Amino acid sequence: MASTFTPNKSIERPAAGDYNSTWATPVNNDWTIIDTALGGTTGINVTGVAAGTYALTLAQYQPPNIEFTGTLSGNLTYTIPSGVGGFWTLSNAATGAFTINFALASGSSIGLLSGRSFVVSDGTTVAYADTVYANAAAATAQSNAETYAATQASTAQTNAQNFSKNGSNISSGTVAAAYLPLAGKLAGITIAADPGTTPSGVYGNIYYYY
Repeated sequence: MASTFTPNKSIERPAAGDYNSTWATPVNNDWTIIDTALGGTTGINVTGVAAGTYALTLAQYQPPNIEFTGTLSGNLTYTIPSGVGGFWTLSNAATGAFTINFALASGSSIGLLSGRSFVVSDGTTVAYADTVYANAAAATAQSNAETYAATQASTAQTNAQNFSKNGSNISSGTVAAAYLPLAGKLAGITIAADPGTTPSGVYGNIYYYY
């Protein structure tokens, strides 16, 4: 009879009667796989790798840690077989103005952010495993934006109302015993008369009209 293998880490399951007196072979191998699956690391250098899609080998995706380094020269997608589930920490320490995607051979794909990400696959979909902090950050950002917008809108409304009220107090004519600002207190500002009914002086100066 022939052995079968588990779908996610390919751990051997010997059939009854197999490995008579040689059981150490599959058992030792399986324990090595289990140990690797619990704490192993795969390193992938992307320097010089042409843009495209690349299938990770069993030995590469068995470990829970996959680390990408090097310099990207194109967009890369690394896939695991469809139907394979598991958890991985994916470290993207690669440089270059391109992206690294992690995907199922026939299924969903995610783009890896710079740094280390915790990713989960159920065999059909791959996704970031922990979305709690990201969702909380998004909610906080939205709340802050709404609060800021409401404050600015309220301030703008108040200013508009005050401007409207003050506008009704503006009139033409003369003001008895009016005082002009002291020129010495306003360095660089010219205070001068501007005859006429329409202001025509230089922008930035102060004029009085008669």
